[in-house]
Amino acid sequence: MPIRAAPPFIFTICTQCAINLCKMKLCYYLCLMVSGLTCASLSIAAGEKESAFDCYLRAAKSGQPEAQYRLAVMHREGRGSQKNFEEYLWWLNKAAEAGHVTAQFELAARYQMGGNLDETPQEEEARNQLAAKWYRRAAEQGYVDAQWIMGILCRYGMGVPESATEAVEWYRLAAEQGHAKAQCDLGDMYEAGEGVPQSFVEAELWYRRAAAQGDEDAVKALEKLPEKAAGEEDISIDIDF
Repeated sequence: MPIRAAPPFIFTICTQCAINLCKMKLCYYLCLMVSGLTCASLSIAAGEKESAFDCYLRAAKSGQPEAQYRLAVMHREGRGSQKNFEEYLWWLNKAAEAGHVTAQFELAARYQMGGNLDETPQEEEARNQLAAKWYRRAAEQGYVDAQWIMGILCRYGMGVPESATEAVEWYRLAAEQGHAKAQCDLGDMYEAGEGVPQSFVEAELWYRRAAAQGDEDAVKALEKLPEKAAGEEDISIDIDF
């Protein structure tokens, strides 16, 4: 008996069913993630830390980076469960790998501060490289503190190849966003002529911007700068500090 081809409308119905099924499954996971975070927020507001922990756990297991980071913090601080450093680092890594910028910065800081007295130079360098890896990822997402720290790492060759030019690039990115320490360090690069042509005028400009925010190092640098800046065009900025 010959096999008849199915009418075209059958394929249309099957395709639509498949699409609807995918939509339902996607909506399920989206709802799971959103409701998990909402549930946790409400539980925290009500002072129910254990309930918040369970909500974050469900959302974190579904792959929600924000929930993964918040769950890591709860493990770190012992909120909703006992403090568990291993679980904290595990979820922190999960969130960082998923692109959570605060988790990336915090993980970098953990690597940077994680040394011990018995550490070999090779172990220290490996740790610095991991710290630099995560600082860079956060910096590339615009995290201003990470940009400033990347400037420091590049300037002194900590976990990355030493490069005054790249240090200036990172310092400038943070400085232009108003980061006082980055502004001061960028001024120092201009004063020393590291990674940029030496310019006491540019140094003064960035020192003054940092000093206006109360940066004490910038204030001290400005006190010494006039002697060096003699002869350069004066572009002093009238800023009270």
